[in-house]
Amino acid sequence: MATMATSTSLTTSIIDFPGELRNEIYRFFFEAVLERSNPVANTGPLPINRDDIQYASANTFTLLSLFLSSRQIGTEALTLFTHNFFPRRHYLLHSRESIYSFSRVPNRWAQNLHQIHLTANGIPQGRKIFNPIKVALVKAARTQITHLNSNSPTTSLQAQHLDLETVNIAWRNTFISRRFTAALTVDGVPTTLRVYKRSNDRFDIILIGPLGKLDWSMIPLTRYTEDSAWEQLLARRERLLLFNGSEIPLHQMPSVGDSELPEPYVEERNAGDRLVTEVAREIVRALGLEVPKKGSWEMSFEDM
Repeated sequence: MATMATSTSLTTSIIDFPGELRNEIYRFFFEAVLERSNPVANTGPLPINRDDIQYASANTFTLLSLFLSSRQIGTEALTLFTHNFFPRRHYLLHSRESIYSFSRVPNRWAQNLHQIHLTANGIPQGRKIFNPIKVALVKAARTQITHLNSNSPTTSLQAQHLDLETVNIAWRNTFISRRFTAALTVDGVPTTLRVYKRSNDRFDIILIGPLGKLDWSMIPLTRYTEDSAWEQLLARRERLLLFNGSEIPLHQMPSVGDSELPEPYVEERNAGDRLVTEVAREIVRALGLEVPKKGSWEMSFEDM
């Protein structure tokens, strides 16, 4: 019986190339991918008032396919990227998931000023986006660091200017009605926090600073905490009652008398403003300062 001839594969894998050539391929790939984001090639911290920093969006990365192609290629490429490319960029993060991913990257990028910008609609979502950043800053304020040649401990978070105010400022097709602004330093690197409450209970939280110097380990746990689960339950119940008008959803019908039916959860008046105020107060307390009793206040420590 005749046998069919089989052709020998001449396919060459990138792993078969010399290491120097593989590194050149990786470099070419990284430059091509990151070129579209217009990054700033600067490894040191920049002044916080620099408005011309160009951020690469963390949501546009297409690097994962290379890192996952094989164990050897992933190790080589990731090492080259984190050492030679990642620390030279500034990144804009739009989600808690991207913050958590960045927190697992080696701290070579910690000296750069990156930006977090989270948005939320509604008070329950506002609480969720505020908590990770608030917790990270509070933990930084409570971290004791003993400087060389000094026996007096200090915190890694220092305040230069804190400002809580009620305003009426047009911004992004809506109006900011309540805002908290904090000029801070994290281990001496300038950091800015802005918390906005906009029209119709829309919230923004913006943090510009050395994100790698903050502890983001609480981010993957926030959605599973008991308080967060309770808030989600109340929020779902509020939406159901809101959109069903006077009709109670079927799965919420009680098995007891109407007299024992709990009242629907309703946020207190001006809860959105108080949410911004609470962020400000917790930051002030963590810094060891006395919380002002007035609704609007300003504190400056630039001469200290």
